Amino acid sequence: MLPNLAQSLSAFDPVIRLSYAVCYRNRLGVFLLTNLSLLYAAHLLGRRFLAASPPAVRLVGMGVLSYAGVLVVLQALSPFHAITRAGVTSLCLLAALAVHAWLGRHRNLRADIEPLRAWIRDGLRSRWSCLIIICGFVALLSFIRALLRPPLAWDSLTYHLTTAALWVQKGTIFVFKAPDQMAENVYFPINGELFSSWFMLPSGVICWPIRLISQ
Repeated sequence: MLPNLAQSLSAFDPVIRLSYAVCYRNRLGVFLLTNLSLLYAAHLLGRRFLAASPPAVRLVGMGVLSYAGVLVVLQALSPFHAITRAGVTSLCLLAALAVHAWLGRHRNLRADIEPLRAWIRDGLRSRWSCLIIICGFVALLSFIRALLRPPLAWDSLTYHLTTAALWVQKGTIFVFKAPDQMAENVYFPINGELFSSWFMLPSGVICWPIRLISQ
């Protein structure tokens, strides 16, 4: 099985090189390529292991797998000080190609997109359509606010985003100790900071998803 997998991956070598060359200088390209790679891998895993589940369960499972992929990628690269655009992009591509070589025959994007379209269509035609539109408008306002305003929350500026930024700068995950900082921070779960680092990595700055989370 391993020789077949290695042969399948070697066939994608030109694709990896071209995608990497384009995205290394393109921040949006890095963001899209890394996240779409993990989403595609999660799609194949969901189609393989959750094929008999209802569409809602399968889609939630794919979302959880994508989120887990972010954590696994960063934790795997941290010991090598390789949490960089180059390292993350390469590992996400390799992960997606490896899963494709293993489970590519289960691919069915339309089967996962169609339930979303049906839910939106049925929702807009239901008696709850006004409530759905209002909630969508509120979400849009939150997005615009996060896009235009910097994070101002005390926790975010003191340690949440500071820790995430330091991890991106150093390329590794480490315990951040600062003067007058609460000692208990060392024992806090770090998945939130990892997620912030993930969005911060392509550009090296605090982009809108982090602002939306930290407000």
